[in-house]
This record gives sequence, C-alpha cells and structure tokens, in this order.
Amino acid sequence: MDNKNSTKWFTFDRFRTSIRNQLAGITVLMAALPVLVVSAFIGILTISQLRQTLQENALAQLEAIRTLKYEQLTTYFSERANNVRLNSNAPSMVSALSTLNDGFNAAGPNVVRSLYLGKPDRVDAGDNSDYTTAHRQSTPYLAGIKDTFGFYDVFVINRNGQIIYTLTKEDEFGTNLINGEYANTHLAELFQEALALPAGEVVFSDFEFYTPSGGAPAAFIAAPIYDSGRAMGVFVAQLSIDRISAIMQERTGLGETGETFLVGEDKLFRTESFFTPDSLLKVKVDTISSNSALAGETSSGPIIDYRGSPAFAAWQPMDIGNLHWAFIAKIDESESLATANQLTNFIVAAISVAGFIVIALALAIAFTVSRSFVQPILELKDGATAIAAGNLETSIAIERQDELGVLASTFNDMTAQLLQRSKAVETSAEVSRRISSILDLQQLAVEVVEQLQSAFNYYHAHIYLLDADGENLTMTGGTGEAGKTLLERGHKIPRGRGLVGRAAETKEFVLVPDTSKDPDWLPNPLLPETKSEIAVPILAGGQALGVLDVQNNAANSLSEQDANLISSIANQTAIAIQNIRQYEKTIATSAELAGFQSAVSEGAIVAITDVSGRIESVNDKFVQISKYTREELIGQDHRVLNSGYHSKEYIRDLWVTIANGRVWRGEIRNKAKDGSIYWVDTTIAPILNERGKPVKYVAVRFDITQRKETELTVEKRAAELEVVANVSTAAATIIETDRLLQEVVDLTKRSFNLYHAHIYLLNEAGDTLELSAGAGEVGKQMVTEGRRIPLNREQSLVARAARERRGFFVNNVRSDPDFLPHPLLPETRSELAVPMIVGDRVLGVFDAQADQADHFTDDDIRIQTTLAAQVAVALQNARTFSLAQQQAERESRLNLISQKIQSATSVEAVLQIAARELGHALGAPRTIAQLSVRDGKQG
Repeated sequence: MDNKNSTKWFTFDRFRTSIRNQLAGITVLMAALPVLVVSAFIGILTISQLRQTLQENALAQLEAIRTLKYEQLTTYFSERANNVRLNSNAPSMVSALSTLNDGFNAAGPNVVRSLYLGKPDRVDAGDNSDYTTAHRQSTPYLAGIKDTFGFYDVFVINRNGQIIYTLTKEDEFGTNLINGEYANTHLAELFQEALALPAGEVVFSDFEFYTPSGGAPAAFIAAPIYDSGRAMGVFVAQLSIDRISAIMQERTGLGETGETFLVGEDKLFRTESFFTPDSLLKVKVDTISSNSALAGETSSGPIIDYRGSPAFAAWQPMDIGNLHWAFIAKIDESESLATANQLTNFIVAAISVAGFIVIALALAIAFTVSRSFVQPILELKDGATAIAAGNLETSIAIERQDELGVLASTFNDMTAQLLQRSKAVETSAEVSRRISSILDLQQLAVEVVEQLQSAFNYYHAHIYLLDADGENLTMTGGTGEAGKTLLERGHKIPRGRGLVGRAAETKEFVLVPDTSKDPDWLPNPLLPETKSEIAVPILAGGQALGVLDVQNNAANSLSEQDANLISSIANQTAIAIQNIRQYEKTIATSAELAGFQSAVSEGAIVAITDVSGRIESVNDKFVQISKYTREELIGQDHRVLNSGYHSKEYIRDLWVTIANGRVWRGEIRNKAKDGSIYWVDTTIAPILNERGKPVKYVAVRFDITQRKETELTVEKRAAELEVVANVSTAAATIIETDRLLQEVVDLTKRSFNLYHAHIYLLNEAGDTLELSAGAGEVGKQMVTEGRRIPLNREQSLVARAARERRGFFVNNVRSDPDFLPHPLLPETRSELAVPMIVGDRVLGVFDAQADQADHFTDDDIRIQTTLAAQVAVALQNARTFSLAQQQAERESRLNLISQKIQSATSVEAVLQIAARELGHALGAPRTIAQLSVRDGKQG
C-alpha cells in the first residue's frame, strides 16, 4: 500500500466509505469494546453526579439573583409611582396646571410651540406673556421632580388632552392627545386612563417606540391632578430606560454568559439583552421560562434560551401596576458545567489512550483479511461514480461466483433500466413543455397522444374527456387512422364501463398486461393488434376530467413503470385542461366583470386587504373620503381610520365573522386624515381558498354620513326635549320659589352635561338682574355673594338677553368683550343666555355655561328658550300662589279681630282689643290706640 493510501486509511471519511476499513474496524471493535465499555461506565457515572451538583448550584445562584433584582426593580417602580402620585396631589402641581393652562389657552398652541419647541434649556422666552410667566415659575419645581427621581421627562396635560408643559420640549409639546398627531400613542391611551382615575391613583404604560423621543423605547407613569374634587388634568413622567438597564445589566454572580432581562406579554424584550444588541421591543423570547412566568409561575430549571442555546434559568412573574411582565435570570449551560466538561475531556482522553493500544494490535490482522474483499467493491464504487457523473452506459466486469459477482450482475441490469428510465423522463418533460402553452382543447388532445405515441413507440394512444353531465367519456384525440375514424364517429364510453370507464370511476389507473387473460377487456375492431393496455385517469382537485389510454401490440409490454410515466403526463394534461377552461371562462366574463367593477368603483368605497387586515388596494372613492393618499393607505390596516367610537366587542365580532369565512355587514364610524368624522355602511366579504380559508378580504362601503348626522341630531334633540319635559314637570310641582329655582338649575346642569347653570331674576324696579339660584355648591356660594348685573350694562350677555328679549350664545368667551368672568368658574369657555318671559313680561334670564369652546348652537337656543319659558310660567304660578296665601292669611286675621271687637261692651275695651290684635298681626312690641272726640259746637 503506497503512502497516499496509507494516509487515507486513518481518516474517518475513508473509514466511513470503505468496506475494507469497516471490516478492519469490526475486528478492532471486538478487541477494544470490553475495555472501552468499563472505562466509559465509570466515567459517565462520575460526570453525571458532578453535572447534577453543578446544575443545582447554578440554579440556586440564579434564584438568589432573581430575588435580589426583582426587589430592586419593584422598589424602583414603586418609588417612581409614589413620586408621581404625591406630586399630582401637591398644591404646587395644581397651581402649575392652572397657571400654565391659562397662559397656554391665552397664547394658543402655535405661539407656545414657536417659543419653546426644541428649546429645553429656555426657561423664559422674554415675551412677557402669561404662559412665559407660568413657565418660569413652574420649571424649577418640575425640573426638581425630573432630576431627583431620574425621569427622562415630565408632562403636564390639561383635561382637554393638550400637552401644556414638558421639560424636554420634544415634538409632542403643545399637541392634543385626543385628536392630535400623537393620539394613537401609548401616552394618549395613558392620559385617557389616568383622567378617569380617582385622586391618588397611578397607571403605567408599557414600552413602545416613541417617535417624539427619536423613536427610542419609552414608558410612562401618570396620575390625575384634582382640584376641588374634579380632575383638571394629568401629570405624566417618562421613565428613563437607562435607570432600568443599569439594574438589569449589573453582572455580579452572572459570569461571562449570564444575564437578566424583562419580557412583556407580547414576548418581546423590555430591557436590552446583554448578548443581542438593539433587542428592546425587537427580539422575541418564546421559551419555557418566559411562557411560564407570563402564566404566573415562579420556577427554575434547564431551558433552551432565545438564542437556541442550552441554559439554566430562574424566572417569576413581575406585575408593575397594570403591566404584566416576566423576569428571567439565565446563564449558559456550557459555563455552569465547565468543570464537568473538563472532567469529561480528561476521561475521554484516558479511555482513548487505553483503547489505542488495543486497536494498534488488531489493525495488522484486520488489514490482511479485509483486503481480499475490498477490491471488487472498489470497482463497483467506481462504476457508480461514473453513472452519477452522467455516463449511463457504464458496466462492471467482475468474474466471481460469490455474492459480489451477483451484485455486479445486478448493478449492470440496474444501469440498463436507469438508462431507459432517464430517456422516458426526458421525453415526458418535453411532452409537458409542449402542451403547457396550448389554449385549445382539441389541439391539446391531439398533441398529447401524438407526442406520447412517437416518444415511446406505443401501438396506439387516445384521450377521453368527461362530458358536462359526467356520465360519458367522449374521445377527443387519437393517433393514426383508427384514432381519426373514432374521432369522426364521436366515439363515447359510458363512465364505469371498460378499462377507460373504470379508470374514470375509480380515479386510479387500470393496467391489463395481457388483454387475452382479462375477461372485462373490451376489444375494438379498429385496433385488432392490441395485446396490452393502460388507462390512466386525468385528475384535478380529486375530480376526474377524463382518461389517457395507451395500447401496445405485445403482451406484457406495459408495466406499472409505464403507468407512472403516463400518470405524470396525465397530471400535466389536467393542469393544461384547467388552464384552457379558465381562459375560456375569463374571456367570456371579462367584459361583464369590467363593467361591474366600473359601476362599483363609481358609487362605492372599495378596499382589498390581506388576512391580517393590511390594505393592498383602494379605489379613488376611498382616497377621496379618507383624505389620505393611496401611498399613505397601502400597507396600513384600518386602524389608521379608527375614530375610537366602537367598542372592542363590536370590532372583535367583525373579525371573528370574516375570519370564519362569513360576510359581515354593519355601520362604522371612521376618522379621516384631517380629523373629520364620516359614517359608512360596510359589507366585508372574505375571498376563500380551496380549503375554505380566507386569503383576502373585500370591503365595500357606502357613505351614510349625512343620514347618521341627521339621526344623531334627531336623537339628541329628542333627548333634550325629554329633559325639558322632565325639568318642567319637576318645576311645576314645586310652589316654593327658592326651591323651584334651585331644582331647575341643578337638573339642567346634570341633564344637559353643562359646566354650570344659574338664574337671574329682574328686581321689582326692573333695572337690575339679581342672581337667585346657581347649580351646586359653587352656585350657592355665588348667590350668597349677592351678585347683581344692571339691566343697562353693555358688557353682559345676561343683561343683553333680558333687554332684547331673545337668546344669545358665545362659543369663545375669552375673545368676547361682553363676557363677565367669575373666579369660581375658571373653566368656562362657552356661554348661553335666554330670557324667562311670561306674556310680555321678562321675569329674568336663564344662563348656561360649558367648559368646551364651540359647545352651543342655534338648536340649543331653541331648546333652552323653551325650557326658560316653562320655568317662567312655573315661577309666575309659584309667586301667584304665594300672594294668594298671604292675602288669605290677612283676611283671616281681620275677620278674627272684627269678631273680638264686636264682642266688646265698651269703647275702652274696643280700643284695647284693636291695639292688641294689630300689634300681634304686625309683630310690634307695643301698640297704642287713641280716640279723639270733637266738640260739636266747633263744628
């Protein structure tokens, strides 16, 4: 054996591919196996015990780290939450909100943004505005909160959703979280939740990529700001990811491969991975540890980590306020078990040395024995290599009578069959290629049978197609004169009869190697030499389209190999038939579809989405009503149009319906790009695949905005009229004037959802309007102040309504010179005043105020005028009843006095009775009656 072969002898690849080396290896194995088995058993037992101990130590260390860092994180979030909670209730925060809000509203968002946006270091803009003053006064306090607790930023947001203050002055400053460009962020959702909380409560938002902060991950804590028992705004702190990362990246006890991290309910990182840069909110952790912790379980054990590596981990759930995360501490198994691995290497080396000695002794014997068996096998290998290289005419010449000689003969037979099969496959591919571009059924049938016959030299070939009823197989193409004649006769075979009918019925090929031995075979006089036949069904989607039939003039000349080959061509033929039929159907219906599509696009709003709801196409009507460009819509889902009006249950029902392959119909309120609202009558139909599963959704909508606005207006006015009736009914049953007026203003404020309501009455002189009733405690306090408005006062909406005897409203009181502000009603933005008239007499004025601009309309004037008129009647009735009661009491007293006087027997008694009773009636402490007697002489 030359040096080259000697070198290859000891390579594993040579051993694996060489029988000679394998024979030698078996001999060596039989000699070395006892030594290796005993040594391996002892080594495995030792290593197993060591690995168990190391694993227990690693898990205990991870559990300790998990507990420590869990407490650190809990303390961190608790302290930040307490800070937000305490400062939201602090007088300084209430004062800052009030002054900043007044200044912001006075200047307007555009002016404030132009002064401070992108200028975090600017404390005083130098414009002497109210906002600048408030900003200068509030900044030290708010900056102290940020610096003391390490927040990234702090926000002050008024109850209308306007961000009136931030320290960093990033792009969200001055915008509106209800209808502004950041209305779909976690910050906007957090504001809505916080505003609805009781005083002293906080709420967290999960991390998201936050655009104003340069797309960096951001999370927030928020609490409502209450003043006089009412939520006036929200205080928000933006958490610093660096503070959280500092806790999680502390590596004491974690070695080189250990780390700790947080995972959200979406299974994405909530802190940066130590080993995977830029993983926060991007890399998914779908492991045993994350799933178990998110399910509320605390445990530890071996896992496959998010990088696909074996590791040990300790985990537990972590609930931060309303957030549910998983806390995980892990370390690579390779590091924890490094000692065991080193011991394993040592034991393997020891066993290898012992085994080498035994193997070396057995090699010399094994080589000599194996050489005599290997040479013939090498010749077979060389022949197989030549065939693999494409030389199918290779044959092996081995003159032996043993099993190796039989193997060489079998190898030569296999090569001959492979050569024949290769030619058949090439021919099949050529037939398939030629029929794939044919779009005429008759031409297709002729091409298939002629190619099949000429390629394989069959005696005859023909093709049958099932008719529309599926009852008969009609011959569509056949070779030679026999095929032409049968085609002219319109030759048919009933389904289920003969080989062809049976293949169509059973949907399986039927092979008759020798027709003379098959009693069911039906001869054809035009094909007298047929001795062997195969009928193969042409199938598509489990349905039979027809049959491909081949006949030969020698018995046993057709086999299952031919059947498999013809089945391949039949499959290609089925595809070609389907393509032709689909093409014909498409041509027939294309004009109708084009007209239908044009009509739908002209009158309807149409969109096509994928199964996840991503928009793939929209028509011009969709672009027009949504006010987005087509480029802005493609790739988005319909949440870009979400107005927030519909409940989650309503939207869930929509998705469940269409996801189950059913059509959904309903009305949806959407929001256009400019913030305007529109309603659409919507039908969403799924496009299903062959398994009945949706692959796309087609949504057809019709604009019903005008109808819905009319319906909503009618509903609103009906509700308001019902409120008017209820208030009037309540007022009509009360006869005490003060109680009547108080009930009216309280009911009106509550029923119409007003900021405030009060009533002024005209004094007896008719020159002054006096505040007689106000809603709530604020209204009672204003009445106690004795508030009055002269009737001739020009700068008063109330006085003007009384003078001109008609209603007025102002939808932006801050820009109206006639508005009279009151410090107890600082949030008034709109005001409405209507006179209370009975007959032609003005009794007073009903005044309503709202805390939103543009609140009142002409319809509100009509509604409140109706209410004021009915309250005026009730007031007049109460006054009339009071006067009647007083008159009745006076007459009763006079009758009593008269009766007592008539019972007196002297003039002195009369005078005494008159003086006493008049004193009682008038409430006087002392009454004197004098009688003057004139001398008759003096006339």
